[in-house]
Amino acid sequence: RLLPDGRRACAATVRKGPQLRDKLAMKNAITSFLAEIDKQCPPRMVLISVSCHAIQDGADILMAPSSASIEPAKLRQESLSHNEIFSILYEEMHEKTKVKDLF
Repeated sequence: RLLPDGRRACAATVRKGPQLRDKLAMKNAITSFLAEIDKQCPPRMVLISVSCHAIQDGADILMAPSSASIEPAKLRQESLSHNEIFSILYEEMHEKTKVKDLF
């Protein structure tokens, strides 16, 4: 369905793939998903949902891949924080998209 301005009202993609064993695999999966979105006619909202363990460390929420260590210092290094995901979204969507009302 299209909005009055010609943009898509809704688009959904479900991806299933191999288990994300480390932080780099998690980053690459998110980046490759975002790379497939049409930047000239993007959806109004992009949702990323990853099935994994999440740990809150102070103000940070860490998504832990299956190979993450249980040692607190290593866990922080080996996990992907919500701030890192927001940075990827900003770089891959906001910076490359002319439309400025994305959520």
